[in-house]
Amino acid sequence: MDERVEAILKANLEENKSCAHGLGHLQRTAEWSFWFVTQMDGTLREAELAYVAGLFHDMVRPDTNEIWHAQDSANKTKELLKDIYQPNDLEKIVKAVLDHCEPKKEWESLLHQAPFFADKIAEGSGAYVCLREALWSGESPDYHGKDLVRFVPHLLRKRVDGVLRPTNYPSRFSKLVEYQNQWILDFSEALEKNDSDAVFLLEFFNKRGKEGLDFDSVISEAVLQKIGEFGGKCLTEAMHYVRGGKQSQFESLIQR
Repeated sequence: MDERVEAILKANLEENKSCAHGLGHLQRTAEWSFWFVTQMDGTLREAELAYVAGLFHDMVRPDTNEIWHAQDSANKTKELLKDIYQPNDLEKIVKAVLDHCEPKKEWESLLHQAPFFADKIAEGSGAYVCLREALWSGESPDYHGKDLVRFVPHLLRKRVDGVLRPTNYPSRFSKLVEYQNQWILDFSEALEKNDSDAVFLLEFFNKRGKEGLDFDSVISEAVLQKIGEFGGKCLTEAMHYVRGGKQSQFESLIQR
């Protein structure tokens, strides 16, 4: 990847308003986009371009889901990278950014689909996304006035039944998606039962979201709190993920 690309991203994040979707999220989505292309036997060039698309996919990110951010991110990506990539490669990057939010019946290429897979299977599920949703509930006006102990699990289950349905992905990733989804279902059930650990984590991350703190710093603080077995497992899994420790396990869940 051209070394100028990440510098350009970091210098142009003024329209990313979300602490739950900040630089750490962008960098991990880029890394997982590269990973997904390699797992699908794509070329190094495809993986490198997918990395760039993952890096820029949320560069325009308001603090609400009521504003469709993918088009704005795609437009910004095209503007910022037009002097670095040839038109054909730039078009592929921009298309992947534009289509990273929803599943498609037909994808144009591995590059096209990889940022979506990365943003959903990796960054959009597992124990990590349960805690990120709690952080997001604190910063986003979409949650104002809601009973979060009921509303957050409703949204998490909606995610499992919608964008995270295993049928949205190649069958080789089914076990990985199911593994990630089970964390969401367990956390949602715990909230619905008013489990003290789940409620504590929701309130803890919600408060930090209101303060505008980014996820990576909040989870580092959260693991220092006194908490029970269930909460400890969630935090350990999410921390392990954020620190890049899940690739080997994820690879073991892929059906060859």
